[in-house]
Parts: sequence; structure tokens; C-alpha cells
Amino acid sequence: RYKKMFPGRICAFITIDPAQPGNLELVKDYVARGADGIKLYLGHGAKHGKGPFHIVPLDDEKMLPIYSYAQSIQLPILMHVNLIKFMDELVRVLEHTPYLRLCVPHFGLHKNTAGRLKRLAWLFDRYPNFYTDMSYGWHTFHKEGFEAFARWRSRSKQYYKRYAKRIMFGTDMVLEKGKDEKHVDEVLRSYMQFI
Repeated sequence: RYKKMFPGRICAFITIDPAQPGNLELVKDYVARGADGIKLYLGHGAKHGKGPFHIVPLDDEKMLPIYSYAQSIQLPILMHVNLIKFMDELVRVLEHTPYLRLCVPHFGLHKNTAGRLKRLAWLFDRYPNFYTDMSYGWHTFHKEGFEAFARWRSRSKQYYKRYAKRIMFGTDMVLEKGKDEKHVDEVLRSYMQFI
């Protein structure tokens, strides 16, 4: 509804429950009705579990047809992936679909360690449609993320310059009761000042 109200300004990303049957047909139906991408919470969290996050492995056989379809029509996927916990699963997905348009937000749930940045760089260098974004979301993560990049200023600056075309702008601003227009302006300003 909002995409139709604001054409060219809003993209509609759908989500699915990876454990359910019939997801490929569901995704195709959403795309036929105007979906612009898929958002998945696989890889978000510390371990495999019952949900709502990492309920099946990233490379679960039920998900592979979804990735293949998305690659075939270049449908972008935004998928939260902890690059320390689930790197091997992610690499198997990308080896299966190396041209998948995939964004792993938050620098792969980034803590700005040299090791994590190295993993991200390896993914950038190997897969041509792999992206991340600079969002941190919750205000404490937001502050910690900026402080971590500021702590290693020259390394961070070099990294941003090297991968400028693979790091998307994002704030992951969760709007809930009590967050007014002033809050929105302050969050956006903080990201712009950081850049």
C-alpha cells in the first residue's frame, strides 16, 4: 500500500518463515504483486534454534531454491548474518549462487575487529553482488559502532574508501512509540556527520 502511495520512494521487502513448505511459490507470488526484495533473519543470533531468528542453517536445502530464484531475477536479499558464527554457511550459499544480490547489514553484526573486517573484505573481493550497510540500529549499538570505527580512524577510513561501492547507507532506525521527528532528525544527522 505504501509503495503504491509513494512510487519510486519506497521499496517493499517481504519475509518468509524458512521452516514452512511452499516458500518459493510464495516469494514468486509476492514478486508478481510488486515485492522488491526479501529480508531474512537467518544468521541473526548466536546459534541455531527455534526462532524467531536462526531457525535453520543459511544453506538449508529448503532455502537453496529461493536463493537460485532470487539470483535468476536479481531480486535482492537482505539477510542478517553473524560473520563469526555463520561464515561457513554463508560461503556455501554464495558458492551455490555466486551472483546473488545479497546485503549482510551492520557490517556482518560488526564489532570492528580486524578479523571480522578481513572476512567481510574476502566476501567483497570474491562475490560481485555482495554488500553490507553501515547501520547499527539500537542506540547503544549505534554509539558503540561509531566509537569502534573512530578508535581505528585510519584503518576505518581506508576500509570505507576501498569498499565505498559495496557499503550502503542505512540507519536501521526502529521507529516506535515515543520516537518523534526530532529523534529521526538526530539519528540521520549523526550518521551523516559520521560519514
